[in-house]
Amino acid sequence: MLQSYLANITILLILNINILFVFSQAECKNHPFYANIKEIIQKSIKTDTEINHQAEKIFKSYEKYNSKFKGKTELGNCKIYAGHKSCCDLKMVELIEQASFLKTYPIQQMNDAFDQLVVLYVELMKRDCKKENIITVLPDQILANKRIKNFYNLRILKKQCKINFGKAFTALNRGIMCSICAGSDKINDYFENNMLKISPESAEAFQIEVSNSIQCMQNILTKENIDILLQELNNFYIQNNDNCTIKINEKIKKVFNENIISDIDGQGKKKCKATKFFLKNSQCEQSLKIQSDIIDNATKNLLVSLNQKHLRFLEENENIIIRFGGINAFLPSENDKNILERVISSINPQQHKIAICQKLSFFYFIFVILTI
Repeated sequence: MLQSYLANITILLILNINILFVFSQAECKNHPFYANIKEIIQKSIKTDTEINHQAEKIFKSYEKYNSKFKGKTELGNCKIYAGHKSCCDLKMVELIEQASFLKTYPIQQMNDAFDQLVVLYVELMKRDCKKENIITVLPDQILANKRIKNFYNLRILKKQCKINFGKAFTALNRGIMCSICAGSDKINDYFENNMLKISPESAEAFQIEVSNSIQCMQNILTKENIDILLQELNNFYIQNNDNCTIKINEKIKKVFNENIISDIDGQGKKKCKATKFFLKNSQCEQSLKIQSDIIDNATKNLLVSLNQKHLRFLEENENIIIRFGGINAFLPSENDKNILERVISSINPQQHKIAICQKLSFFYFIFVILTI
C-alpha cells in the first residue's frame, strides 16, 4: 500500500517537473506580443533576402531561449530592461534596432506637402503654359535649386520637420519592439488582458514630437509663404509674362489653402497615437502630406475640395493601453541621427551616392553584428 502511494507521488512529481520544463522551454516563444512584433519585424525587413535569413535564425534562437538576468551591455538600446530575466540577447536587440529604422523608411520616402506643391506646380506649368515660355524641369531639380533663395531656405526648414517626424516614429518602433525584452518574471507589470501597457509619459512624448513636426510643416506652408514660393517659382521658370501664372497660382492656392495639414482627424481626435502601433495607421503616417487624390484631381483640372479635416475613418480596436507603471514605449537613440529626408537625386548624383552609402554603411554595421 505504502509502495503504491509512493509510486503515485513519484509519478506526480515527474509530471510536474516535465510540465515546468516544457513551460520554461516555451516562456520566450510565448512572451506576450512576441508573435505580433515578430510579424512587424518580418514585414519591415522583407525586401532584403539576406537579412531575412539571418532574422529567422535569431527568431528561432529567441523561441528556444531560457530567459536570464541581463545587464545593460547585453541589451543595447533595449537596456531599460537590464536587471530583468530577459529573453533577448544582443543579436535580437540589433535586429530590433534595424527594424525600427526600416519600418520608418517608407514614411521618409513619401512626398510631403512641400514636395507635392512642387510636383503640382510642374504638372500645371506643362499643361497651362506655352512650351516656349517655360524651362523644362523635374520636381526634384526645383527642390535642389539653391538659386531660388527663399524657396530653398524654406525647403531646408521643412527637411528638419520631416526628419523629426521620422525620429518620432523610430523611437516608438524601438520602444514597442523592445517590449519583448521585458522580463519573463515581470509579465504582469506590463501586460493586462492580452494588452500591452505603456506609460502615459511615453505615449505623450510620441504625440508631442509628431504634433510638433506637423505644426512645423504648417508653419512653412502658410498662405504668405505659398505666395512667396509661387512668385519665386514663376519668376525663375516662366518667361515672357505668360499669363498661365494666374491659373497656376489659383489652382495651387485652392489646393493648399483649403486642405490644411493637421494632426486632428475627422472626429476631432489626434491622428497619431502610440496605442495604434499594431494597427494600420496610414492616416497618421501621411500627416505631412495632402491626400494624393486631391493633388491628382488638381492636375486633371478637377478641383474637388476634399478637406482632410472632415474625413472620417473607421475605428479599430487598439491592443495597447496607457497605464501608470507601463513600459517606456518611446526610446530615442544616438542612432537616430542616421535618419535622412527623402533623397533628392536628379540635380546632384554625387550627393545621392553619398547619402545612399551612409544608409547602407549604417545597416551594414548592424548586419555584421547580426552575423557574429
